[in-house]
Amino acid sequence: PPMIRPNDAKIGSSADSPRYAFTFTFSPWPVPLPLVLAVIPFLSPQESLFNHGYTKWFHFMSMIYLLSQNKFLSKFLAIMGTTVTLGWWASLTWDWWFNGRLAHILYWNLPWTERMVVVGPENGGLGTVVYNRFTIPYMVLAHVFDTLGHPALAAYYWSVNDWNLSKVCTWPVLISTYLLSRGWSFIHSYFNQGVVSVFYMGYDVYTVPDINSSLAGYWAPAYATEAATMIGLILLVHVLPHYYSGKRQQSIEQQSAAAKGRKQPTASLKPPPLSPSSVSLSE
Repeated sequence: PPMIRPNDAKIGSSADSPRYAFTFTFSPWPVPLPLVLAVIPFLSPQESLFNHGYTKWFHFMSMIYLLSQNKFLSKFLAIMGTTVTLGWWASLTWDWWFNGRLAHILYWNLPWTERMVVVGPENGGLGTVVYNRFTIPYMVLAHVFDTLGHPALAAYYWSVNDWNLSKVCTWPVLISTYLLSRGWSFIHSYFNQGVVSVFYMGYDVYTVPDINSSLAGYWAPAYATEAATMIGLILLVHVLPHYYSGKRQQSIEQQSAAAKGRKQPTASLKPPPLSPSSVSLSE
């Protein structure tokens, strides 16, 4: 009989294996999204689970994405990160333009130890920002982390989606992102102030001074910038392309109709055939 070499036998094939045999593989990455959501309540005390700044919500959701690698969440966070970054810059610009304080909001919201170095303990850590050789390194470090945690993180989510506006700015993503923002405002307004509002304005999760005079000034630029960003994305992705597509189609139809009009048959320039009566007698 012919010799059977080891390589000729397909070990594990249907001919050699029993029918009840199966293969089980387990990969810990990415973590299933329901499992990630189930673990979140254990990351923070129950009474303060939701009572955080909108930026922290952005970072919490970033942790969920990094664990689950959910595609929809990457698009969601690209929009959320963009509105967080632009709104934050708008508030910083407002405070600098009207109060002459450049990035003081950032320094007032540093962790307590760093804030005591940069600002000092007077007025509950909301005093005058000190500029010297001891405080400037803390300021530089604060701006580095601020850049990494806002625009750089938002840019990462855009890069995951190939910087494609049409791919990211779908209606479900845009609507759910804006609803989350309004939900955050509602939760914080009711939890901290006992009022029903979809535009939170307070000092419970962010440390800001001049509560009675300029509180709205810190929040209004952020909300206005968020709304302008959402409207701009809707116009760029969903309105203007359809408008210009319709105009282009209309122009093509008009050109086609004009071309058909120019191709109408014209009268023949050949003389009519002579009848026998018109033949000359001389012929």
